Amino acid sequence: MKGSQTVILEAIGAPMDINTQKFANWIILGIGLLGFLILLSQNEFTIAISILLSSLIFWIGYSLLMEDEPDFKTFSFVFTGAGLLVSLAIFSHFGVEKVAYPKGAIQFHSNGIAIALAVILFTLIPAVMVKAISGTKILPSIPNNIASQKTQTPPKSMEKEIYIDDDIWEEATEEDLISGEYEEE
Repeated sequence: MKGSQTVILEAIGAPMDINTQKFANWIILGIGLLGFLILLSQNEFTIAISILLSSLIFWIGYSLLMEDEPDFKTFSFVFTGAGLLVSLAIFSHFGVEKVAYPKGAIQFHSNGIAIALAVILFTLIPAVMVKAISGTKILPSIPNNIASQKTQTPPKSMEKEIYIDDDIWEEATEEDLISGEYEEE
């Protein structure tokens, strides 16, 4: 007797050597995303968010039960992507309103915009943490020219070589500077 995963894979024509756990993970996320988009297009905001969050919870539970080692990088980027979708839905549902007069006008609501921005902020945290742990730079560093000019020391070869244009001038020693027997201009 064949296992249920094998029967499902044969039914859809998938090769048998693929990782069925990852396949099931992406199916769960795909169903949640599809349900979210369909319900959101029908203006069912609360049910759409519930479907998306339910699929995320189910996906996390399935991943923890079936996988030996959870992939935190994938989790953080899926969480961030879902958060961005939710924030866009919040913005479009609560932050923007079409008004009748003048024709085609849009009114923005600061409460909806603030909530959408807060959701974006909190869902970006896991992605930033994964980037910080992996050691990759998110943005290239920009050198500070003013600070770098102050801290730079000339190369040793430049310090030792002093060029004097005229034969009557000679380099002042440390003793000459202390004695005070020279003139400053």
